[in-house]
Amino acid sequence: MSSGLITPGDNYDPYAYGNNTNTPGIVFLWVTCGLMVISAGAFLISGLAGRTEKIQKFSFTSAAICCIAAVAYMSMAFQQGFTRKENGRQLYYARYIDWMITTPLLLWEIFNLAGAPVHLTFMAIVLDAIMVITGLFGGLSVRRAPTWIWFGMGCLAFIPIFHLLLIHNRKYLNQHTRKPYTILSWYLIIVWMVYPIAWGLTDGGYIISVDYQHLWFAILDVIAKCIFGAVTLFIFRKTLPYSEGYIADALPFSPNHPDIFHNDREITAIALPANAYNTSQLKQDGVKGKFENNTTQSAPSSV
Repeated sequence: MSSGLITPGDNYDPYAYGNNTNTPGIVFLWVTCGLMVISAGAFLISGLAGRTEKIQKFSFTSAAICCIAAVAYMSMAFQQGFTRKENGRQLYYARYIDWMITTPLLLWEIFNLAGAPVHLTFMAIVLDAIMVITGLFGGLSVRRAPTWIWFGMGCLAFIPIFHLLLIHNRKYLNQHTRKPYTILSWYLIIVWMVYPIAWGLTDGGYIISVDYQHLWFAILDVIAKCIFGAVTLFIFRKTLPYSEGYIADALPFSPNHPDIFHNDREITAIALPANAYNTSQLKQDGVKGKFENNTTQSAPSSV
């Protein structure tokens, strides 16, 4: 009789040490859950303290990513969210639910940093969803051939994402976002390239025990979520108001400290402080009049 989603095979052994989460695995899961909670709190504070809309947007997205991951790790630490494979090994579908929600949010962050159009972001998210779903179907497969066919399909879905992140999206960058985007995109790609290796040795190939499967994926998740978010928000914080493809391109001679703006969506429609730009240079470029007109229109008329 089946005890889960998969019918037990002749080698079904749910009591084997390597097929179960034991004390080391429980410790790995709880520690990771704690790191996700701490990171989510730090990102939430970052969002509440952020003085621009975009900083708040990136902060709250990173907080949401870590909150979702914390819930997934808590469920696994409580020994929930899993089924057993045909050989009795635990397969945690809670991890795939986590990835199905959080990895699109990571892509949304990096694509918004670049200023990529919405349709490309949507396509990347769809391809990412295919990667996660094929990984789950491969893990649930009883026969070896379907397992690796699903794995291959997931790897194929990753190739266009690789191209978009490292090559295509560079056309949307400006002088402020080029360096942060290059570092973060390579960072994310390198980390994500390790996930298929880990999957092949765990849910795919049963080579590594469940305990050390938790350790491997926990390290990757902390790097891809907590550290990625920290680098984005605290190292490249002053770059975020220049994301999404506007501000730097719309306004010349941008201030060195964009945090002074309270709503950067409206910055191109309002008159800037007098000391924000080099007025003489603006006059030479023929754009001073535009800002003077805006200022004149907003000022009260004298009697």
